[in-house]
Amino acid sequence: MTKYDYRMLKREAKSRRISVNPKKYSPVNSDNVSIQHKEMFAVIQSLGRTEFDKYRFSPTIETPDKPWQQLNKILASKLVHLAAKCRKENRNEAGWRNEVEFRIFERFDIEVACKRCRKRLWRSEVEASESSSNSSTSSLSRRQKYRQPCRCNPMSRLDDCMDAGLSDVFSSRLQETVCQSERADSQLLDPKKQPDRLHGLQRTQVFDQLLQAPYAHDDNRQHSSRMVEDVVKVSVNPDNRGDLI
Repeated sequence: MTKYDYRMLKREAKSRRISVNPKKYSPVNSDNVSIQHKEMFAVIQSLGRTEFDKYRFSPTIETPDKPWQQLNKILASKLVHLAAKCRKENRNEAGWRNEVEFRIFERFDIEVACKRCRKRLWRSEVEASESSSNSSTSSLSRRQKYRQPCRCNPMSRLDDCMDAGLSDVFSSRLQETVCQSERADSQLLDPKKQPDRLHGLQRTQVFDQLLQAPYAHDDNRQHSSRMVEDVVKVSVNPDNRGDLI
């Protein structure tokens, strides 16, 4: 980025009232964090305090509920090795992304439930909190409480390597042009951006039905009747094949 581009970017940020809080986040005194983000910051701090040597790496009689932790530890060791290799070889951004990034996002391509018993093959260390959910997910805590780990014979899951997992729902785009709304395009320095990666949802029959439903949060005095599709960005690039919600 040239000095001119940097000055223009700072000017654009100022015009949009974007600022960076110079005060460092403190887990003891988090007054500079808004109330809706405090729980998330606390979770990040908790994960940051997780020590590799103390992380359970295999199930025992006392801890049979997280058998996937052994694999987590193996994957973490592999990531550390690759990151150290990239740094030693002074790799550029493309080299780092080629070696490390796809391994981090691998979770999107792996099923979390056994195809036979529908119990868990993997479970997040920090799950979604009901306090940040809405009325439609009020049963979240109850469903989390009854989630059980899969205890099927691993040899019976050898054919699961071809399982599509979550890839039919999740999708991503790499360095593709993103078209902003017409109003935003006229205000941006570069109306067409090419982010490193975008994650979204594939359009399915269920999503199509939901997108055609009336938008329940409309103020009739300001808007005419709209559908959910009029509010949700369905495609980041209409000229490209394949919608990404």
